[in-house]
Amino acid sequence: MKSLFFRFAVALGLCFCFALSPVDASYAAEKNPANTEAKPAAKPAAKPAAKPAAKPAAKPAAKPAAKKAAPAPKTEEQVLAELKEFANKAMSSMNRLSLPSKTKKSIVKNPDGTFTAKYREVDLNSIRAEVKKPELVSPVEYLGDLRYVEITYACKAATKEAADKGPFTVESKESLRELVRYIKGKWDF
Repeated sequence: MKSLFFRFAVALGLCFCFALSPVDASYAAEKNPANTEAKPAAKPAAKPAAKPAAKPAAKPAAKPAAKKAAPAPKTEEQVLAELKEFANKAMSSMNRLSLPSKTKKSIVKNPDGTFTAKYREVDLNSIRAEVKKPELVSPVEYLGDLRYVEITYACKAATKEAADKGPFTVESKESLRELVRYIKGKWDF
């Protein structure tokens, strides 16, 4: 019965045998020329004879492709209008997707046995947008400065169901600021 160490050494030795690269094999051949076998050089595969190509039928001359005119650069007012539209869409989706939201509130049991339900929402009427050109040369055509208010609503009640139903009052308001980039005709966070 062979020992575990012997089995491990044999397995390890086999791994080293198969791990030799052609460079290592040529080095081994230089060190021990009696142990090498003469190997014939590999011959490239012969290519089949090419058939004579038939002459293509005469084609009408191709018309030069008309180049499309580059769109005129947008004015700052147009870019600002796009920023306002982008901000409204982004903040509306933030209201839908962020947690806790109006549809999925966070409900916590207080030490006194009551429950508090909370959710956050961006006030869409508070969104303010400004557009600036960057001072340094960069791929960013414009910088957008978005300012908005995020409101946290809360309701405290005796049961979970009552806390979830409301009425909710404003617990806090937080003014936030986002900087967005205008690259290749699109606004990007």
